[in-house]
Amino acid sequence: MKQWMRLLAALFLAVCGVIVSNIVATPSARASSQNLWVNCQVYFQDGPRAGQTEPDSFLVSSGGGLTSYASDYVGGQSNPGSWFSNGPNTTGFTFSAPLVAVPGGDLTVNETFTNNTYPVVATGTGSVFNSSGQLLFTTHTQVTCPYFIPGTTGCQITYAMSQWTGAFTATITIGNTSSTPISSGGTLVFVFPGTQAVTQGWNGTFSQNGSTVTVSNLAAISANNSISIGFNGTWSGSNPNPVQYTLNGTPCSVNV
Repeated sequence: MKQWMRLLAALFLAVCGVIVSNIVATPSARASSQNLWVNCQVYFQDGPRAGQTEPDSFLVSSGGGLTSYASDYVGGQSNPGSWFSNGPNTTGFTFSAPLVAVPGGDLTVNETFTNNTYPVVATGTGSVFNSSGQLLFTTHTQVTCPYFIPGTTGCQITYAMSQWTGAFTATITIGNTSSTPISSGGTLVFVFPGTQAVTQGWNGTFSQNGSTVTVSNLAAISANNSISIGFNGTWSGSNPNPVQYTLNGTPCSVNV
């Protein structure tokens, strides 16, 4: 019986790790319609799989939800997950997954990470329950992502650009889609998928670290209204539109 329980515990931890890994990604993502697929990695800090790293994938839908995909352990996908705020600087998410290998078994994952840090490092706990709802054990994990993963939509971005050989100018319209005003002094973060570099910006304070651009000191945005910022930049090879916009840590949708 003890050996059987050890095997079951190892299986549960494997499931837990694979599901948790969905939350933060390395190093690639692909968009499909308005959804985003992210390839993920998770590091086990303790438990039978301590010191190991496992990959998985998860889907962030256009509505902001997230679904874990780990067919080897949970039969394809988790239950729909949700995002929450731990204040202005930290984002969290939670979801659960039924375990096909153990009928009635259930995994609940909770993770948090600091907004607008690159790469993102999330720490969290996976809790495993049996069919009677009893907690069997928990495991702690660390997941890493090169960019902020979208959660719920709190703003809307419109990007307009004119380019010529090696240079371009762009305007970003930031729309507040909520019924709550956004105070002045806000921060917009976005990522260049190419080799672009900002040379001059206006209506905000621009800084760039690698492919990530941060625009601070934004003007206030009243409810259901918008502001515009702009910049000049350089490029080589190609000049694709920026991606992964967040406003004050909240992901933004993008008008195409």
